[in-house]
Order: sequence, then structure tokens, then C-alpha cells
Amino acid sequence: FTDYSDISSLDGYTFEKPPEWDCEYYPTWIPEDYAVKNIRNGVNVNSMNFEDKSNHSFSFTFSRTWSNDYNNANTSMFSPYTVYIQGKELTAYYNDDRTHVLISVGVSNGVITIEGELTSKALIKIVENIYGL
Repeated sequence: FTDYSDISSLDGYTFEKPPEWDCEYYPTWIPEDYAVKNIRNGVNVNSMNFEDKSNHSFSFTFSRTWSNDYNNANTSMFSPYTVYIQGKELTAYYNDDRTHVLISVGVSNGVITIEGELTSKALIKIVENIYGL
């Protein structure tokens, strides 16, 4: 893995907050070719799903009701991998062939979870560019 290499060269774009997104947190950088597929705003959960032209997808979810770590039942299917984002140590979970990843970032009023088909570099860059952190 090249988690410590330069991520400034990743292809992507500045993502603007969609008007229908009803949450203070959102990604401000998205990998190239990904676009919003759908948005769901609930009382305790907000979720944005992204998809590219090859049907690869990932989700950005904010939950006010989860603890500050991802559901252990889901992480048991994945292998933990430590990543460093802005000097903070976080645990990302990858499936065996490293094509699917999930990470949780605890915030004072809930947890942000990013899950889907992303490279480790793209995952790190998305987390580094979350508005509101």
C-alpha cells in the first residue's frame, strides 16, 4: 500500500454541497468520474451515494445515533488497516481483495462513515476534505 505517498496528484474535483443535503458535514473532494446518485435525509441519518460510469460506488453517511466506531458486526467481515489522516490515527477496514473499504470518523454529535469501492489514497483524500471537521 502507498498510503504515505503524495495524494495531491489524485484525479478528482471540488464537490459543492447539494442544496438538498441537510447535514453540516459533507465531502468537498470527490474522485474523478463519481457523481451523486441519491441523497437521503432522515431524522438521525443522512446519506449520500456516489457512483461512477463503471457502476463503482461509495457512500458518505452521517449518523447521530451510532457510537464513535463502526458497527462491529460489519467490521468482522473486513481486515483492519491503520491510516493517518491529518495526524490522527484511524482504522479503515478492507475486504480480503481490498476492493471495498469502510472507515468511521467520530465527531462530537455522531459519526461519519465512508464505505465503498475506493482506493486507500482516495479514501484518505475524501476524509481530509470533509467540511465541518
